[in-house]
Amino acid sequence: MSFDWHTEDEIEWEGLAEPAADTAVSPQHRWRVWLLAGVLLVAGTAVLFVARQLNQRVEAASSAVELDVQASHRVLQEAAQKRDGELFATFLSGRDPEWGNAQVLLVNQGLYLERPLFGLTWLPGSTAVVSATLSLDLQAAELAVVQAYRFDIGRGLTETARLQQTEVYRRAENRFLLSPPLAEFWGEPRQFSTVYLTLHYPARDEVWLRPLAARLEAAVAGVCAEWGADCPANFHLSLDFSISPAAFLPEEREADGLLVLPAPSLAGRPLDETGKAVLYRGYETAVTEAALRQLAGESDSLLYEAALDRILAEKGLRPWPLTPSHWQTIAAAQTALADGAVVWQGQDSPQAERLAHAIVQFLVEEQGVSSRRLLAAVVRDQALPYSIWLSAVMNEVDAAEAAAWDQFVAEQAKSG
Repeated sequence: MSFDWHTEDEIEWEGLAEPAADTAVSPQHRWRVWLLAGVLLVAGTAVLFVARQLNQRVEAASSAVELDVQASHRVLQEAAQKRDGELFATFLSGRDPEWGNAQVLLVNQGLYLERPLFGLTWLPGSTAVVSATLSLDLQAAELAVVQAYRFDIGRGLTETARLQQTEVYRRAENRFLLSPPLAEFWGEPRQFSTVYLTLHYPARDEVWLRPLAARLEAAVAGVCAEWGADCPANFHLSLDFSISPAAFLPEEREADGLLVLPAPSLAGRPLDETGKAVLYRGYETAVTEAALRQLAGESDSLLYEAALDRILAEKGLRPWPLTPSHWQTIAAAQTALADGAVVWQGQDSPQAERLAHAIVQFLVEEQGVSSRRLLAAVVRDQALPYSIWLSAVMNEVDAAEAAAWDQFVAEQAKSG
């Protein structure tokens, strides 16, 4: 056996590093690197400078647009407060003439800022623009506007509710004009039905209408039960939660068999539970009243309206309008029960309305006549003279009943 011997100098060790190559950078190459870095630095600085300048210009343009939009908003608010429909119209878009005409009608009637359907009285000086959203081309803007309202809770006490409304503006030649929202703002029209109701509404308000529908259905079912029997088989109400400002006009409340109500986003979205309760109660009041009118029939008598108000007051939906000061006026005028003839055929005036409510309150509280029976009697006997109707309701009107009226008036006048 023989061995092949090698000395250490002859062994090639695996992984043994090769001698390092010469990595020295030539002066010419180093100069090029620094030149490139300098060029990139200058270019980057220039880009940042230009971007900053552009951002500043965009911010300045956006601020200018927002100021212009808010200037238009202030003019419209002032015109609405003064009921100046002519001035208001100069800041309205002509995109939708019906929409524009309805807005001017609201201004002229003092209803643009008010919400009487919901029992709300606008509080001057309460308007606040909480946000402005501008379009990318700065040609349009949406303002989120919060309005505060006072509502009566009875006995001369009030509370405050806040609603947020959306105003859309579009650029014209020299100003921004209040404009109708585009169809995309509202979403597709939707509807669904319950036992007593069919609701038509925009998709935007789905989140509000679903829970509201359950409340309205329960309210109508309650009216049917209280009326003495289930509602007739053909009894049904169709509700249109409209996106048109005409929905705030009393004369537009009914159209083509529909009860027309402003959609929640049109009326103003509530910002807290108080606002939500007020808004829902307003809708419930309108639907309950419509159900009562359909069941009882109609009458032009102010006593009919007063009896309706009494039923709604008993349900906690509408405050009773008479205060001790009203009764004091009736007492001072020595108004007799027989004087109710002036309200029987609908001779409308503030004094006549108060007398109609006073007679209803007397008949319900002093004579024990139910408000529902009273409403039905007004419709049933509206062709009869007032004196005969009153005798039928009270069974008999004699000196004792007349004295009871005088005493009741005196007591109510002192109750304050």
